[in-house]
Amino acid sequence: MTSEGSSQDFFALFGLQKSFVVDEHKLNSLREKLLSETHPDRFVSSTESQKKVALKYTKIINLGFSVLVDPVKRGVHLCHLSGIDLDLDNFRFTDQIFLEKQLEIREEIEEVKEKNIEGRGVLISSIEKNLANTFEGFILSLCEKFQIFLDGNMEVVNDLKNSLAIISFIQKVFVEIDELKRSLN
Repeated sequence: MTSEGSSQDFFALFGLQKSFVVDEHKLNSLREKLLSETHPDRFVSSTESQKKVALKYTKIINLGFSVLVDPVKRGVHLCHLSGIDLDLDNFRFTDQIFLEKQLEIREEIEEVKEKNIEGRGVLISSIEKNLANTFEGFILSLCEKFQIFLDGNMEVVNDLKNSLAIISFIQKVFVEIDELKRSLN
C-alpha cells in the first residue's frame, strides 16, 4: 500500500464492517456514490484548494477500492489495522505441501510452453481449473481465519500470512497464464 493510504481505514471510508468477506457489488456501489460526491469535475468552478481536496479524496477512494476488492490487499490491510504489518514480498512459505504444489504448478506451466499448439489449450484449462479450486479453498479458509483473528485470537497470524502468500502466488500465476494465452494468439 502507498504511504498516503497506509493509516487510512478503508472499511470505515466505505462504511463497511471490518471483515475479510466483502460484497463486491455493494463495494462498487459505495465507490460510485462516494466518487459522485467528490469527483473533481464537480469542482470545476471551485477554488484551487477545493479542487486539490476533491482530487486527493478521489485518489483515496480509488486506492481504498483497489485494496478492498483484492483479497490479498484486503487481508494485509485488515492485519495492518490490527497492528500487524505483513511483508508478503519477502515471505517464505512454511507449508511444505504447498511448496511441492508450487513446484508442480511451475512444471505444468513449463510443459505448456513446450507443448505443440493443439495440446496447450487443454493443459492451460486444466491448470486454471486446478488453480481456481485451490484459490477458492484458501479464500474460504481465510474467511474463517480472519473471523477468528478479528475476534482477538492472534494465534492464527502465521496461518493468515501463509494463506495470503499462497493466494498472492496463485494470483501471479493467473497473470502469467493470461500472458501465456495472449502469446499463443
